[in-house]
Amino acid sequence: MKKVLLSASLLCALLSQQAFAEDQNNSLVIKNRLGTYYVEANLGSNLFYAPGEQSLSSGLHGIGYAAAAGYYYGDTSSLEVGIMQSTAKYKDDDDNEEKSGTFTAPYATFRFNTPIGKKTTLITKLGAMYVHLNADEDDVHVSSILPFTGIGLGYAVNDNLELNIQYQGAVYVIAGFGLLTGGVSYHFG
Repeated sequence: MKKVLLSASLLCALLSQQAFAEDQNNSLVIKNRLGTYYVEANLGSNLFYAPGEQSLSSGLHGIGYAAAAGYYYGDTSSLEVGIMQSTAKYKDDDDNEEKSGTFTAPYATFRFNTPIGKKTTLITKLGAMYVHLNADEDDVHVSSILPFTGIGLGYAVNDNLELNIQYQGAVYVIAGFGLLTGGVSYHFG
């Protein structure tokens, strides 16, 4: 999975570099999307980080997905609703036994697509999510409302299809738990 994510990251970096190298006087492929809708699907890996949590951060593995739909209320601004879900394996600090749990988070967010090239956009997200963490083996069931943030890059293949790489979830400056994903968006209209 790490090789797939690394390959997707390198592909997005290469495509964005190509966009910068092309003639900037041509019109953007990224068109005005005011009043249009989009759907998005992403697949990737859990990414957890926190200071002082070495056993958890080094022992947390798993895959996850995100699916979303949105409406552009501005040229590059949209309202998005979606769901993230992942399965994680971790080592228990008490008995060093490997266990698993699920993380489910429906969310609502403002999404901003800032053009940074002819076909490339910087994706930023800010909203809220309802998190439910379920680890049956430890009898842990936690639910909470948390801030939702995200950042990524999108590459427009054509007027309607966009490839992206994103990190989104409960992401803060010094700690976070979310998904690092690659995916595709389809823009209607």
